Amino acid sequence: MYRSFYPPETQDGLNSISQSRHQQFKLESHRYHLKAIVLFAMLFLAISLLSADCRMMALMGTNGNNLSAFTIYDSTYSGFTNPCLQKLKQLGATNPHGWSLAWYDYRDQGPLLNPYRIVRSRNRADTDGMYNDTVGAIKIANAPRILLGHVRHATSGSPTIPDPHPFIMRYGGRDYSFMHNGTVSADCIIALIDTLDSSWIDEHPLETNVDSETYFSWIMLNIHLENGNVLQGLKNALLPIYSLPSTYGNHINFILSDGMDIYAYRKTSDNNYPLAYYYDVDYGKRNHFLAGVMSEFPDSTTAQVNLSNVDWASDRVIHEIENNELIFISSTGNIVRLPDFAHDDGLYTQKLGFHKGVNWAGFPIMKNGGSALMSQVLNYFTLGNNGGLTGVRYGDMLGYSWWAQGAWFPVEITLNQKHLYKLTFSDDSESIHMMTNVGPMTDAVLIDPNEPVLSSIVAYTPYWISYTLLPSQNIKDALGDSWTDVLSVRAEDWFYQAPPVNPKGGFEIGDPLDSWKTNGKNMDFGKGYIVTFKNSLNSFTWTRSYAPELPSPGKERAVCFTWEDTPDYVVIDLVDVDNADSVNEIGVMQGDTCIGAVKTDTFPCQILAYPDYEDPAPLSFQIVYNSKAPPSNHYAYEVFDLNVLASKLDQIIPEKDGLYRVKLNGNASEDNLAVGKMVKAVSNHPNPFNPITNISFTLLDKADVNILIYNIKGQIVREMGIKPYKAGINSIQWDGRDNTNSPVSSGIYFIRINTGSESHTHKALMMK
Repeated sequence: MYRSFYPPETQDGLNSISQSRHQQFKLESHRYHLKAIVLFAMLFLAISLLSADCRMMALMGTNGNNLSAFTIYDSTYSGFTNPCLQKLKQLGATNPHGWSLAWYDYRDQGPLLNPYRIVRSRNRADTDGMYNDTVGAIKIANAPRILLGHVRHATSGSPTIPDPHPFIMRYGGRDYSFMHNGTVSADCIIALIDTLDSSWIDEHPLETNVDSETYFSWIMLNIHLENGNVLQGLKNALLPIYSLPSTYGNHINFILSDGMDIYAYRKTSDNNYPLAYYYDVDYGKRNHFLAGVMSEFPDSTTAQVNLSNVDWASDRVIHEIENNELIFISSTGNIVRLPDFAHDDGLYTQKLGFHKGVNWAGFPIMKNGGSALMSQVLNYFTLGNNGGLTGVRYGDMLGYSWWAQGAWFPVEITLNQKHLYKLTFSDDSESIHMMTNVGPMTDAVLIDPNEPVLSSIVAYTPYWISYTLLPSQNIKDALGDSWTDVLSVRAEDWFYQAPPVNPKGGFEIGDPLDSWKTNGKNMDFGKGYIVTFKNSLNSFTWTRSYAPELPSPGKERAVCFTWEDTPDYVVIDLVDVDNADSVNEIGVMQGDTCIGAVKTDTFPCQILAYPDYEDPAPLSFQIVYNSKAPPSNHYAYEVFDLNVLASKLDQIIPEKDGLYRVKLNGNASEDNLAVGKMVKAVSNHPNPFNPITNISFTLLDKADVNILIYNIKGQIVREMGIKPYKAGINSIQWDGRDNTNSPVSSGIYFIRINTGSESHTHKALMMK
């Protein structure tokens, strides 16, 4: 274990500045009338009795955002970072035994704390000029991502040493940092440590006689014994302390960070030990960029400090942490609440929350053998003021239940710990987390992180699975050794597909498509995903990476367009757009209805669109520019077909789970399309299939159509015969047999839709 300070020469310089400003402060203070001094002293004493015993703070810029003034969000520093720093400074008046500020930086490789970014002082924060200098350094820093702060009221250890919080231990290639608010019995905790591992303190010697350092050492030992599993390590460490407060300590609030995420726990019988967490909750943008934990957050009604720059908007929420509750805040802004955390039975309790629209949800914490009736878990949310849950999709083309007249129709199902469910809400939950004492979410079991979530995996089959690991991760990290076997991943707000390998024919798109990239595509605890593998596997288990890719910014939701999401979407990769530098937002239209949009200034980019599949209307695009130019409408556009490695001027009639690559050019008129074009959107489902598949196609007008099946040699295998079909979506079933009624063998087949004047071909795979 070690503590990191500024280097001596830097520390001396800052101390010199501090001493000079402190002298100035003393001279100016003599100008005040003695009566004012007496009143101030009385006020100071009253406040001290209410708010001593340390205050602490941990702020996080999530999704690649940083906390300085140099950030993609102009209000981050002025509206969040600086007010919190000023509030901590103010709290130094009643916690006078030093202060510390430290920050993890995006410029450092891995979750490490650079010693040059740790500042400690023995002086009061509210009168120490070095505090202001450090705040100034944070303001102009390039990329602070986690900012830790502490003001100390010494209850153990010398009150004259520089504030040793946060305590730091390097373990497993990470700098774990720890801050404590309260008092514990150091001798009793050392006895606990010696009982588990008598060599631990010898190998990780304590550097102070501060009780908090002993507390931290005990927590790190338990994390070590759980092979780096922070959540289970914390649970094991807290149990004896929580169970015997008279022996080990009754005030054990703490904040812990591993350089990627933040864990905060509150356990006290005294309301003078507050702890709360903050986050932005703009579900419209679906891109959280700030979060934090603090003993006392600033607000617009606080009179003791100038908070003129603070604007706590309605989409910023502060929740007080409950007694015996653990809060987890991920680097993506995902927040997990685990109340009643310290239990001797190893069980967990989780509070849930949902947003308006479609939630791709998993339930990794559940009792009864990893399953529970839907009514036990979700009935609470069907009430209008609790979110108004209206429907649950629980499998691709398999089932859908909706809530009506106080019951589930057509049938209630059993939720499984490992599966994805798509929940449709008419509004946000009444409060963000509403799961206290509700059915199976109380005293539940967290799925074993080493337990497979899939077995006997069949290639090219979509699997609806829950992400069951607590730390958020990029998809490449989460899929681990199975990454090379992945064909595609669908998430609530992004899509990934493995890029083609060595495409033939010389076809080039240019920059990689957005669907081929992993940046900003993160997996969060409590969410579900649709994963398709290109190879068959015996099993699949999520991987916990201990050298994860740092999160990158997600996408801001477009504001010039409004649309409603549904359980299914099509993916549109915009390869390029004319005058790309002046584009602000692009909307996807089906008729006069917007079905999806993107805010972007770079290409390629991705749009998730939610079409009406029963409406054969083709998709068009509308571009909004960041200049005074009027919006442009695009009905004709280049569509890239990676199956045949070619592009053509076309229109898209969306098919389920469709994936389209589009370039928008200057042609904005439907007149550019070929006259007489009839057939659109040929597909088959399932694909691969065995032995039956449904062939779908769309006609812009009624027509006589012949459907033919060819093998890879170009020979006709099956001819359906000429039949009349209606305008719109049509379908016909192929039973996998040839013209002699014999089953065809495994392999690639081509479905041709022929109207006499035109024909369209689609590739299908029979896999036995």
